[in-house]
Amino acid sequence: MTSSFGVLFTVGVDHEYYSGPCRDFDFIPAPETAVYLRSGRLVAKSGNGELTVLAALGEGGEPLASLAGKTLRFWLKLLNPHFANFTPPETSLPLYSNQASARKLGKTSLPRPGETAAPEITALPSPSDLRRQTHLKREQTQLQREGVFGVLEIKVSPTFYTKRAEFRLGFEARREPLCYRIYARKFSAAQAALLAVEDLPADNQPAIRFSKSAPEEMPGDGANAPPAFALRFVSDAKVARSERARGKIQLKRNGEVLIEQLGWPAASQSTAELFVQICRP
Repeated sequence: MTSSFGVLFTVGVDHEYYSGPCRDFDFIPAPETAVYLRSGRLVAKSGNGELTVLAALGEGGEPLASLAGKTLRFWLKLLNPHFANFTPPETSLPLYSNQASARKLGKTSLPRPGETAAPEITALPSPSDLRRQTHLKREQTQLQREGVFGVLEIKVSPTFYTKRAEFRLGFEARREPLCYRIYARKFSAAQAALLAVEDLPADNQPAIRFSKSAPEEMPGDGANAPPAFALRFVSDAKVARSERARGKIQLKRNGEVLIEQLGWPAASQSTAELFVQICRP
């Protein structure tokens, strides 16, 4: 019998921090799902932050072994150690599922070990729901022990075999004040007071406005060295962390540009706070 493979569904990841796809996750089949993959003649491929599940099809395009109605569960393994620096924290283990809508992912959460989820009293759970809850409880401790970020579960619809499903996981960027700490050497207090940080945005973005602290005198580099002054420029509104720096954020003194492009927080930075040192000749 001649057979081929067709795409059953794909799962990609979008993150507001990146200008392109997010490649920070690997998808690992849960133990019972690995069994389903073999019995259902499926192949799961994970790479570049995307999961692709293929099904073996007969000559007429029919599945050689249908898993319609079954739920496949994958663990989301976080690959980027800096992910938490630019992503809002999760207070529990997220669960992404298409149980409510066949071709769209919803998000709930798994209680941490030792916590008990509040029971729903709207209706008695079905046998399939009870089996699913049992699987989830069994996995909880193992998920946290292995550092798994969350769980993805896809209920296979019979329509997936005729038209692939394309799912997306979405993440927002963390928002926090953007702060520049300026250390000005060989500046007088009056000269330091003239310093300003100005944002010249690109792509019709709204400008970031900064509030400035009063210059604080600091000891100089030596016994006879002139004093230095420290200032803080903090954005008036919280700014979304992003991989791509803004057009231009400049340091000026009385309108004169001293630094054409101030730095931008890197993914490895836990806060959006940058230190800048300048020195007059």
